[in-house]
Amino acid sequence: MNTETQIGLRPNATQDPVSAERASLAVAGYTPGAMTINEFCERYRISRPHLLRMRQAGNGPDEIRIGRRVLITNRAAIEWERRIEAQSAGNR
Repeated sequence: MNTETQIGLRPNATQDPVSAERASLAVAGYTPGAMTINEFCERYRISRPHLLRMRQAGNGPDEIRIGRRVLITNRAAIEWERRIEAQSAGNR
């Protein structure tokens, strides 16, 4: 029995695509929400200037803007982390 089955999140043919995607993200440790730039930097232990350089190079996480606030969703952080891991693995 795999993890998806154990926690009852295995997508099936009757689920809509959004529900199936949410189920797969739940298995990957995703939780809904967002964080500020500072919170993101603290979480990944990188400096704000380093993140800004990564963003300018096109390697930063996707962002959303709510009013004047710039936020990074947890989903965007996970996707960014996977991209960075894949790039690192390719450089070995």
